[in-house]
Amino acid sequence: MDWNAVISQNPWWEDAAEINKDVHVSYALNKKHSFIPKFVDGNHLILGPRQTGKTTYLKLCIKELVDNGVSEKQCLYFVCNLVMNHQDIVDLVSLFKKAGGKYVFLDEISFVKNWERAVKQILEIKDLNKEMNFYFTGSTTLELQKERFPGRPIKIKEFLPLNFREFCNVFGSHSLKKEISQKTNLKDIAKNIPKLLIHTTEINKLFNFFIHCGGFLRSAYELVEEEKIREETFQIYWDWIAGDIASIGLSERTLSAVLKGIVKRYSSSFSLSSLAKEVEIPSHITVRDYLEVLESLYVLRSYWKEYDKTPFFKKERKVYFIDPFIFHIASFKTLGILEENPSELPKIVEGIVGECLRRNKLSVKFLRSKKELNFVSGSTGIEVKWQETVSIKDFPNIDLSQKFILSKKDVNLKEKVKIIPVATFVLLLS
Repeated sequence: MDWNAVISQNPWWEDAAEINKDVHVSYALNKKHSFIPKFVDGNHLILGPRQTGKTTYLKLCIKELVDNGVSEKQCLYFVCNLVMNHQDIVDLVSLFKKAGGKYVFLDEISFVKNWERAVKQILEIKDLNKEMNFYFTGSTTLELQKERFPGRPIKIKEFLPLNFREFCNVFGSHSLKKEISQKTNLKDIAKNIPKLLIHTTEINKLFNFFIHCGGFLRSAYELVEEEKIREETFQIYWDWIAGDIASIGLSERTLSAVLKGIVKRYSSSFSLSSLAKEVEIPSHITVRDYLEVLESLYVLRSYWKEYDKTPFFKKERKVYFIDPFIFHIASFKTLGILEENPSELPKIVEGIVGECLRRNKLSVKFLRSKKELNFVSGSTGIEVKWQETVSIKDFPNIDLSQKFILSKKDVNLKEKVKIIPVATFVLLLS
């Protein structure tokens, strides 16, 4: 390995102040609304889509360590797309430890062929890992997600776009941040609504931003601080999706067709065959394969239908993007629409609710009996009504022990069917 390539990526070894001049660090620190995640001791494999700030996080960890008295020469950052094979990774770690290193941050390790062998070797050989901390990151390829290193001392972390509570912790007022310091579980959510009602105006304003820019930091900063998301930002995120699809030998053209069909049917249930026919893809198997890959890349999630609480995995499904900004990207790149139609907002909001439930590790489906119910998790039913007025009659006649209607602004906590503003619900549960 060319050691000069390693030195060039670690300028703080010569001058600790260089970490503050790093382009990723300075970008994060100079924002009016800062997002500064903290370093955590131990070994971590960080999974997530591109453009969510994984590289920035690694650099901020190094800054935090140096600021707290760790020698800058004990912190190694290396982006692994310059590495030829997995043994180079092991050799790099071994050499750095002999030089007195302690903290190793290996970015985009999934670029390296047989990368998992390097990680296993590092974690299994005490001479390599004793008194060391390792952070590995990678964009979410299928191979990366399959490897979970059972029985080895490493934690798997998903680095996803900000959820709405994280978004409010970046862009919200001090008083709001204080109120939302802890999340609420689904069972107790109704009793925690009143304390946030005085913040309704601010929460609604932030939620309106979130609907349009989502939790990707670049689009969020542009909309909140500059009042407009740049067109080049849409292209950057599209290139991530299309690039990952191309990297595993799939077609960008077919990707566009599938995403076009999803956007046109957003929040509606469909079969694979009907979607294939609509977007002129010869086989429903192709649609299935693309949906599975897109789910593995954290672009979207599938939600299955139940008839009288029995799941049907081979029939109709709904698909929502994991972040509302991906809806806008897909709409722009497949339909040429940069500004959404107001009629699409209820669908986007419904997707935000679904993702909120899924990130809580809840089993979430939609229920169809005589009428459709948007989301069911165990004995809890949730109906999303992004409209000016709602009533308890808007909840389908389905026997569940906990029932919520998520409104645009109405509140009613007295009835068995609780009416809660959707922004507040998502904020508490995120």
